[in-house]
Amino acid sequence: MTLLLMALATHYLTYLIVDSDFPPFELLRATIISKVGEASSIGYLLTCYWCVSAYTGLAVVGAADLSQDLSMPVVWWLAVAVSAGWLCTVREWVGYLTSQARVRFIKEAREYQ
Repeated sequence: MTLLLMALATHYLTYLIVDSDFPPFELLRATIISKVGEASSIGYLLTCYWCVSAYTGLAVVGAADLSQDLSMPVVWWLAVAVSAGWLCTVREWVGYLTSQARVRFIKEAREYQ
């Protein structure tokens, strides 16, 4: 249960940093990317779910370790980071599939008329 909660928290923090439309995060991300460029290491880091999930997972597991004294925190960190990365990938796939279905539906509706 702890792994699931930490993975979900890491996934959401990763989403906020990489892809959220929430104004403070979007403004911060756009400001940093405009200064360093998207092709730079930092720009790439801010757009990569797997990269960001490693760092947010480290923060989440670190906080949990301080409050719960986790055994083998490095293993927890790796498990949480990978779980969050997969959750982000699945969310991206679902978003892509639903957008493709929406496009097909609109196209078929126009052809029907």
